[in-house]
Amino acid sequence: MASSIQQGDSFSSSTRRWDCDVFLSFRGEDTRNGFTGHLYRDLCDNGFKTFIDDDLQRGEQISVELLKAIKSARVSIIIFSQNYAFSSWCLDELVEILNCKENGQLVLPVFYKVDPSEVRKQEGNFKVALAEQEIKFKNNIEKVQRWRAALTEAAGLSGQHYKDDVPEYKFIQQIIEDILYTKLNGIQLFVAKYLVGVNSRAKAIESLLDIKVNDVRMVRILGIGGIGKTTIANVVYNRIFGHFEGSCFLEDVREKSKTNDGMIQLQEKLLFNFSRGKHMKVESVARGINIIKEVLHGKRILVILDDVDKSQQIENLFGNCDWFALGSRVLITTRVNRLLNNLGKVCTTYKVTELDNREALELFNQHAFGGNKLEEDYSKLANQVIQYANGLPLALKIIGSDLYGRPTSEWESAIRQYAKIPKGDIHKILKVSYDGLEELEKDIFLHIACFFKGRNKDNVVNILDACNLFATSNIPNLVNKCLVTIGHDGILGMHDLVQQMGWEIVRQESPQILETRSRLWYYDDACEVLTGNKGSDKIQGIMWHSPNPITVQLHAKAFKKMENLKFLMVRNVLISKELKYLPNGLKFLEWHEYPFSLPSNYCPQQLVVLEMPRGCFRLDKLFMQVRQYNKLKSINLEGSSIRKLPDLCTPNLERLNLGDCKNLIDVHEAIGSLDKLKRWDLSNCKKLQILPSTLRLKSLENIILCGCVSLEKLPDLGAPNLEVLDMNFCKNLIEVHEAIGSLGKLKRWGLQFCEKLQILPSSFKLKSLEDINLDFCVCLEKLPDLGAPNLESLHMIGCENLIEVHEAIGSLDKLKEWALDKCKKLQILPSTLRLKSLSSICLSGCVSLEKFPHIHPEMKCHTLYIHDSNIREWPSSLKYQISWLSNLHLVNCQNTGDFLVSISGCKFTNLNFLEVCDCDGHILESHILMKPDSFPLLRFLTINGSNIVTIPESIIGFTMLEELSMRNCKKLREIPRLPQHIRSVNAANCTSLDLLSSCRVLNQFQEIFMKPSFSDFWPLPPRFELPKGHTLVRDILSFRPPVLVLPRIEIPKEFKLNHQSVGNSVSFVVGREFHKLIVCFAVRSAKAKPIGTHFFVSANGFSDEQVLSCHFAGRDSEHLFLHLVYLPQLNESNPSEQNDVKITVELEYDYENEYDEDDDDDDTSFDEPKITWLGVHVDCICCGSSSVPDVGLQMDTTNGLDLRMGQPSLGFPDGLDDLGSSSITRMCDHTNPDFESSFRDDVHDLESSASRDGCPPLVLDDMEHHSLPSDLRPVDTTNGSELGLGRQDLGFRDGFDLGSSSVAHAFDNNDSDFNQFPPSKKARTS
Repeated sequence: MASSIQQGDSFSSSTRRWDCDVFLSFRGEDTRNGFTGHLYRDLCDNGFKTFIDDDLQRGEQISVELLKAIKSARVSIIIFSQNYAFSSWCLDELVEILNCKENGQLVLPVFYKVDPSEVRKQEGNFKVALAEQEIKFKNNIEKVQRWRAALTEAAGLSGQHYKDDVPEYKFIQQIIEDILYTKLNGIQLFVAKYLVGVNSRAKAIESLLDIKVNDVRMVRILGIGGIGKTTIANVVYNRIFGHFEGSCFLEDVREKSKTNDGMIQLQEKLLFNFSRGKHMKVESVARGINIIKEVLHGKRILVILDDVDKSQQIENLFGNCDWFALGSRVLITTRVNRLLNNLGKVCTTYKVTELDNREALELFNQHAFGGNKLEEDYSKLANQVIQYANGLPLALKIIGSDLYGRPTSEWESAIRQYAKIPKGDIHKILKVSYDGLEELEKDIFLHIACFFKGRNKDNVVNILDACNLFATSNIPNLVNKCLVTIGHDGILGMHDLVQQMGWEIVRQESPQILETRSRLWYYDDACEVLTGNKGSDKIQGIMWHSPNPITVQLHAKAFKKMENLKFLMVRNVLISKELKYLPNGLKFLEWHEYPFSLPSNYCPQQLVVLEMPRGCFRLDKLFMQVRQYNKLKSINLEGSSIRKLPDLCTPNLERLNLGDCKNLIDVHEAIGSLDKLKRWDLSNCKKLQILPSTLRLKSLENIILCGCVSLEKLPDLGAPNLEVLDMNFCKNLIEVHEAIGSLGKLKRWGLQFCEKLQILPSSFKLKSLEDINLDFCVCLEKLPDLGAPNLESLHMIGCENLIEVHEAIGSLDKLKEWALDKCKKLQILPSTLRLKSLSSICLSGCVSLEKFPHIHPEMKCHTLYIHDSNIREWPSSLKYQISWLSNLHLVNCQNTGDFLVSISGCKFTNLNFLEVCDCDGHILESHILMKPDSFPLLRFLTINGSNIVTIPESIIGFTMLEELSMRNCKKLREIPRLPQHIRSVNAANCTSLDLLSSCRVLNQFQEIFMKPSFSDFWPLPPRFELPKGHTLVRDILSFRPPVLVLPRIEIPKEFKLNHQSVGNSVSFVVGREFHKLIVCFAVRSAKAKPIGTHFFVSANGFSDEQVLSCHFAGRDSEHLFLHLVYLPQLNESNPSEQNDVKITVELEYDYENEYDEDDDDDDTSFDEPKITWLGVHVDCICCGSSSVPDVGLQMDTTNGLDLRMGQPSLGFPDGLDDLGSSSITRMCDHTNPDFESSFRDDVHDLESSASRDGCPPLVLDDMEHHSLPSDLRPVDTTNGSELGLGRQDLGFRDGFDLGSSSVAHAFDNNDSDFNQFPPSKKARTS
């Protein structure tokens, strides 16, 4: 029977603390000295803390004390008696109790000698009582209506009805059992003290459970031992258990279910939790299954089964799992992936991931330092532990607690020990999974842990199958039990601590005597055994990998005693003399740079994989013609010195790597008949001219001929299953055999830089081809019909002599990407393009193309690139395409106006990115900037290099615009206020831009950056990282940080940058939280071209980097950069009340592509761009213990602004070097001096200011609201937006002397008009 106590919808019942167990609401004159008195006594006798209002003074309204008592109770019992509704006090209590029910309080109505229907319908005495209440409260009838509604609601709850048909004491006992059951069921599970990373994972599981949906759901929490599965399950249970009729947490199911009695005990515990605390005896497991079904059937329940490793354990509890009531949830923690796969969609899986470095550092800090700030001496050691633990919470907890309070010397010793021998508690928990394996699985696991982690699965399977370990079926079992992973590239993986657990199992085979262990993998251990000639027949495998190249003296018969050696892997080790013996039983032989021939008596007939890259041995001696090497499936001779590849006598060979064999000239004819060969790598075999005359490679899937520069003809490969053909950089290739055109399974064909290729097959039937790359095939004049209906990518960049593209190419339904850049002679494209799937087409540099093809209405291209084009004829059908375009690039096109005219009246309904560069300003204005309604979704607009003078006010109509780039618009003078969603503006090298436009944009950006909700407009992933091999953010198109670039301008003092420094770095101290940094810096450009900006932020030993693109141009110019660097991860780098932070900004520049425009300088010396000044505003609570320089840099004080924009010389006149003794002061974090800077790196003046508390927000009045001096007044000020300046030359004057510490204010703090421009009190003019 389910409990009759009713609960509200809130989670709070399962998470809050209650001051008492039970609150009693009753009519005193009816039951105080009878039923209620007896109930109160029995509740107290059973240990329940119960509130009764004996001592409270009655009044018209319930007291504050009583309200507090109601809210603090876990359960409220409402005792409805005959005269209950005559008491307004009781009715007020009832309303408050039901309010608390909505917040999770449990409610039990008791109908004492009253029928529930009388209460619900307000009949009998309740009707009379409420009629009296309406008279009494005739001026507050709403109050009575609330009472009526409360009575109806309460009477509708499931409760207890006393009818005088049972003894009163038994009825009270029934209520006590209900309360006891509720209290026991309401006890939360214990959770660890430090729950780092648990909350986000628990929320993800709650999302999968989705308790609001009325269905049955089971979720597996999957992960290796020690990953935190049980802790997460406990947290989830505590959050949601109050929403079910009953709940149960069964722990340690794997261990307890090993015996029949243990399984029965689990069944009995489950029944106890769902039978209101009654102990039920189970006679057998089979009977227990049926009893559980009978008791739990129809109940909305929550069950968590912890540490399950077999489906049978679940079946012994729930049978077929087909009887759960709707709304029930089952959560299972396990290390086994395939549990309950037969349940399909009912059961989902959440795989717990390791903690990231930030989470790991935080958890470790809690245990090792008690959450205190990480001391510098321990920082490096702590990071070593983080790397060792590899995100495993168990290891971080155990090691952190072990190291707590110990000196660094003991830390260093302990860390060295951990690397060799794991902590016992960690090893014990991880070993549980190993102990549950079958014998063959254990062997495979140890082989992978010691030798094969990071290896290709197929090779490993072949090797272990040859050892009769049946790896094909057993490796998936290891994956299923979370001991092994298989990457998307087929590489075997394993958690570092799981691997160490395997190592420890092997070490314990013989802790002291190395040669009696089954496996050797440490370099020192292997070296000791081999150089000491200590081998034994117990050794199955040796991995001898030296961290650095080393030459050792090895006994010629060092392997003589190792008759059972199966695996030998040697890297970075050179031996000084030739080996005389190797065991014939080797399955895997890997020896990089082996300098001799292999022993003459060695017969590799058992060999499965041979890896001998960069070796010097002779193959003809190893592979003797008289034998067949049937087991050999993979050979890697990459970079070897072989000149001729002999007959290998390996009929089952699947992989052959001859890459970088630069002396290879000849390949034996027999190689062409290896009908099991799947992959053949001949890349960079530069002397290879001829392949076998007859090729029958029927299993070949991948052949790599990249860089075979001597190959002139590609023969018939006889490879009907070929999928990948890589012929890139075959620079002397002239002809491709006719048969290649009929490879029906070919998917990818690379012909990049085949510069002499002239002859392709006359006909093509490449029905599976998806990608062909013909970039820089400069001799091709015509692209034929490829017969490739599934082609998705066609690259023809740099085909300089290409004139014509076959008509059939225009009808490739699945073509997504077509690149024709720099096809200078291209004249003829298909007359009609029916490319239904085309996403992108690029015609940049096709200078001979004058006519754009007709476009079929079915075509829906998203991106069109046309750079350096002379296209004159645009088809009227182009209008079909306009509405589909999301990206349009028109750069340096002679007839941009014709294009825009041809589509006049069309609406770019989906255009997101528009680039129209080097274009006439009038065309821009009339066809784009004045037509915002034609571009409703435009977010990115680039008009670099145009001769536009004024950005029209209609720009405000581009309501979605986020980025505006106007680089090199040298005539541009005026920019009005930009749209509200603008996030990035680049006006680099806009040398004519007027001051007010610059300041207006700057003002708008400070408004944007300072919005507390700014991150809502600019979301970032939790951890922003560049892909491997990439250094610039331009490689991540989706990452577009806010940025402002202007020709150098004075920052108004109200724009508070609370930490400043000359140069490229600044240090300061911040409080516990800082979500974002506003970084402002000045750059002086030079010959080298800046291409990237690196932001390095370090805090408490935790560092982070963001790499952003950097676009500005012009020799000898200065620019102002304003970036918002959003670094949420630094908030979780173990912050304390005071955190040392350092910001460093570095430029990445291009050494090769230096500025050359208008460059008459004969000086060819290298000159780097330079960051001359750096300022930041930190979203923080500053600490008074730190101080940094406040750098006020010099400017013209006649107007208070540095207006030298576009001037050829940006330095100060001679004689300004001596700034006097007051040129440097200090600014602490509680001080925000008026910021006065014009970003000169030549002159430093720092004026101290009055201290202010905290970090005030950046405030900059909109300059449009200020009056202007007469010599700066706009041409038209009627609407405050036409800002053409009436004066051009406002720069420094010859002979201007700034003196020892001159600083001027750009703006003043007071409310004076803009035109006053008060100079600094220290400034003096000549």
